[in-house]
Amino acid sequence: MKYMRYLLILVVAMIATIISCQKEEGTVPAENVESFFTVSHGSYHEGAIPESSGNTHEQPSISTLQGASYVVPGGANTISLIADDPQGDVNKVYVGIKGVNGYFEITAGNKSKDTISVTIILNNTIPRDSFTIVFKVGDKNGNISEATSLPVKKTRVQKGKLEVALSWDLKYDLDLHVVQPDSEEIYYHHDRSSEGGYLDLDSNAACQIDGINNEHIVYPDSATILPGTYIVRVDFFMQCNDSDSSIVHYTVTARYNGELINPVSGSNPYTGYFMPFTDDNGGAGSGVEVMRFNIGDKKSTTLYAFEFPEYAHGNKKGKKPCKNCRKCK
Repeated sequence: MKYMRYLLILVVAMIATIISCQKEEGTVPAENVESFFTVSHGSYHEGAIPESSGNTHEQPSISTLQGASYVVPGGANTISLIADDPQGDVNKVYVGIKGVNGYFEITAGNKSKDTISVTIILNNTIPRDSFTIVFKVGDKNGNISEATSLPVKKTRVQKGKLEVALSWDLKYDLDLHVVQPDSEEIYYHHDRSSEGGYLDLDSNAACQIDGINNEHIVYPDSATILPGTYIVRVDFFMQCNDSDSSIVHYTVTARYNGELINPVSGSNPYTGYFMPFTDDNGGAGSGVEVMRFNIGDKKSTTLYAFEFPEYAHGNKKGKKPCKNCRKCK
């Protein structure tokens, strides 16, 4: 009897030790990449990302990788990468998480030395406060690059019935605008509507760089969701770096009760970009319209669909915006 009791205690102790070690390593048995995010136009596979080919003379590489270092649950992260390949065109992108099972495979389509945009759509709940996203590229000859990593941290935002999130890949100031059915507009200068929706995350405001590169508008449970059509716009407020000629890529998501909304125009998620030096210091009514969606009142559904430009056309006055102005003025 004493021997059996001792054996039982020993087994319980071993199980507790194994669980403790798994927690210390940051790995949970049930965890996989799909616990964190999905990838637009990507197919999910179990197991580890394919091994690198190891032949440096034929192996492709990722020369540039840009993306937000912070993520919003339920939002997105737009990753821009440039691949170099000495032997053939890159046609695959692999996306995974360090130490986590599973990966996504994307068919890129002959993109050597061109920018490849990867849209990662975050789950409403993310198992960890920080994790490392891993990227590899492959070419048509079967060669696979070494891994390139992007460490990210979870940004805590207010959860609510209606959430609209914007993410972008450079240290610029982009602004998120939401127009309610009653025409009241939520944005940085009018950050709370009379119905209770508000802007709870405003990143890189007036080029005071925080590096979060996300904005978030939420209608918490205490807010009123007006029935009708909502309009979402993105504005390129300020470039923040006069010497940078890079294109800034962005993604917008809109969720109602945690689910992605089916828009009546535009797309959800919406991915777009702004050309360099097209910032406008815009206020109310500024920006590119990326989607419209209806809530509650089916009679208000827009019957027409429009295609919207993915980039801004610069300052309408033809003048370069002042870089010393403040949004609050």
